[in-house]
Amino acid sequence: EKSYEEIITILKGFYKPKILEVAETYRFHQAVQTESESVAQYANKLKRLAVHCNFGAYLTRALRDQFVGRIRSRSTRKKLLSEDRTFDKAVKVVQADELAEKESKELLFSAERTETTQAPAGHLAKVCFKKKKADSNAKAHNIVATHTDEFSDSDSDMNSVNGTPVTIFMQNINSVGQKSEISPQYKLGVNINGQEVSMEIDTGSSVTLLNSGDFERMGGDTNVLKPATVVLKSYTGNEIKCHGEDNMKVKVGEQVSDINIRVVEGPSLLGQDIIQQYPKLFDERGVGKLKGAQVSLRVNDDNPVFMKPRVVPFAIRKKYEEALEKLVQGDIIEKVKHSEWTSPTVPVIKPDGNVRICGDYSGTINQAATLEQYPVPTFEELLSNLSGGTKFTKLDLSQAYHQLELTPESRKYTTINTHHGLCQYKRLVFGVNSAVSIFQRTIENVLKGLPGCCVRIDDILVTGKTDEIHMGNLHRVLQRLLESGLKLKREKFHFMLGEVIYLGMSTSEAGISPTEEKVQAIKDAAPPANVSELQSFIGTANFLRKFVRGFAEIMTPLYKLLRKGTPWKWSKTEQEAFTTIKSALCSDSILRHYDPAAELVLQCDASSIGVGAVLLQPVHDGTLQPVAYASRTLNAAEKNYAQTERESLAIVFGVTKFRPYLLGRHFKLLTDNKPLITLMGNISQFHS
Repeated sequence: EKSYEEIITILKGFYKPKILEVAETYRFHQAVQTESESVAQYANKLKRLAVHCNFGAYLTRALRDQFVGRIRSRSTRKKLLSEDRTFDKAVKVVQADELAEKESKELLFSAERTETTQAPAGHLAKVCFKKKKADSNAKAHNIVATHTDEFSDSDSDMNSVNGTPVTIFMQNINSVGQKSEISPQYKLGVNINGQEVSMEIDTGSSVTLLNSGDFERMGGDTNVLKPATVVLKSYTGNEIKCHGEDNMKVKVGEQVSDINIRVVEGPSLLGQDIIQQYPKLFDERGVGKLKGAQVSLRVNDDNPVFMKPRVVPFAIRKKYEEALEKLVQGDIIEKVKHSEWTSPTVPVIKPDGNVRICGDYSGTINQAATLEQYPVPTFEELLSNLSGGTKFTKLDLSQAYHQLELTPESRKYTTINTHHGLCQYKRLVFGVNSAVSIFQRTIENVLKGLPGCCVRIDDILVTGKTDEIHMGNLHRVLQRLLESGLKLKREKFHFMLGEVIYLGMSTSEAGISPTEEKVQAIKDAAPPANVSELQSFIGTANFLRKFVRGFAEIMTPLYKLLRKGTPWKWSKTEQEAFTTIKSALCSDSILRHYDPAAELVLQCDASSIGVGAVLLQPVHDGTLQPVAYASRTLNAAEKNYAQTERESLAIVFGVTKFRPYLLGRHFKLLTDNKPLITLMGNISQFHS
């Protein structure tokens, strides 16, 4: 017989989940520093995950190696790899870099704000987005931030405090002199007072500078300039000699503005502020609202549904109530006393710890609403607009859905039931089944007819074949958004970059490619141990299938394991397929942008397993590069086809799959099966 304590011990050992060392070690090696994690938080997370890994004497080394390999900052990682350090010392180095970066950003933020939004019309200083007070006792050479509560068109000069010039640090100028030592990014031809000048674009500069030599070649006289209202310094502390300043007529593309320009003994520099003459677009106070239009929801009113409020967890109730009040103050929702339609809410905790309130309409209006039919453009459709683009500007609409006002008749359907009573939305809200279609249709109408831009929901991408065209396209987009009453997120504004992440893909002049994060996820994937893990891997791989030729054929052994009734067996065949697809997905594959003016080549092929096609276009040297891949496996009947019939099927598949590219165009069809020429006639006469 056993005692009560012994029985309890046995039962606990039996029912308690067994901790597997291999699983815990796997989780440890999968841990990366997320965007919301500080260095200290990431280090502590690794320590917690290492508890059950049984590293023994190698614990500190394992912690160090994982920490160095998975921190976010590449520059800091490079520093850590240059010298052997212990885990604790590595953490201190990264913490120091983290602190330095934070303080430098704050310093730059303050320095850039020395010019205020009350500057003259056309002034190019970066827009103030936060309220700060000026130090009235500021002396020359100090960093002074002068701010006002409201945007103003006043002509008063606010670049000095009590008559004393303030200091602006130019973050990309490291020394002073005629020769530019700015890290070269890109140059732009700018027309200033009727004269062409080549200027470097500095996305971090808050002012625009003109080299004194360029100014004199334009016929200017430094002796007649207005006295400088700012002191310019490089980040090495050297003062940049400024002869003075004046308003000049600047033309970039089709955009003409009167700009306050400083004439200096240094490089001609065009600040990013050239595109920030739209303060209302980036004003964080309040939510934008589309002018002159309201959207409506079509709902069958025969059987209204009233649902009780859900209990809000006590731990987040205060933040929930703050979020609710913020929506009321922002004119997003309004309190009502009665409604036949009510939906419960779902509080979502954001990375910063605040709460987002979402309505759960799955059991209410989504069951009775007529679904709006408007197509959201595919990735391929969007990228077809980017052909010839060399640099890219990415814009993101702030609180996108909330910028569309609902008709008064539609608001009752969006009522949410909270512990503080009923509230109905005055703006379009996430969770309504037609919201995506309504918003896509609306934003496309706003930007209709503008060249060099594409939009999917709240993500806008602008490009151009030259910098001048790009700037012209960008100004037109910003002006259209401004006229429409919409607003953009300043922190997600990426200006004239050679490469951007758009819709989960890395987009550049050369084409599109997988992002480093997605490639790393594939590299780190371990062989699946069950169907659930296999489904997870296939889901990740499918997102990148467009980059792999013959994807379906390679994946066939893995697909077979997902068939109903198939017993799980991971053999050499499945492992080879797994290894092959990982290698293909992690290669430096790139798909070029579709060029409507270039020749089209369709190459098709077939095997006993599947059919595939690749759309190709020549580059400048005549080499064919892929635009898109497509493949699928054969069904049971198709596997009985003769090889020639399968090759014919591959052609039909390829033409059908790439119909949007081929329709209305002549193209070359490549095949390695010569009998097809006889079977399908004179291919040279074919067109889609």
